[in-house]
Amino acid sequence: MVRLPKTKEDARGDRRMAAALLLGLGALLFAALTRYHWRHVCDDAFIAFLAAGLGPVWNRGEAVEGYSSPLWLGLLVVGRLLGAALPAWAGALGVGFALLCLVLVGGYVLLYERIAG
Repeated sequence: MVRLPKTKEDARGDRRMAAALLLGLGALLFAALTRYHWRHVCDDAFIAFLAAGLGPVWNRGEAVEGYSSPLWLGLLVVGRLLGAALPAWAGALGVGFALLCLVLVGGYVLLYERIAG
């Protein structure tokens, strides 16, 4: 049986509960997919791994850029300077940025609730 909200406060509480459930489900799905895909590295990622090791070229001594994403390459170089294994570093960056997206979406939902409520 569906209960209709009696007051504006009841409706606001129901929306908050639905938002919390959706964010929780998203976080759970994220955790499951991260666990599944953690050991899989796209072959295209190794282009950036190689460029992070040799510098911004594909082959030593060539003056041709061997990468397509300067920001990602810069983040990989930071990992290399810290002594991290590049596939693990790239995976950690990917998980970190995905978590940042979840946090930003959660903040957006809370902000929307505050403005709309």
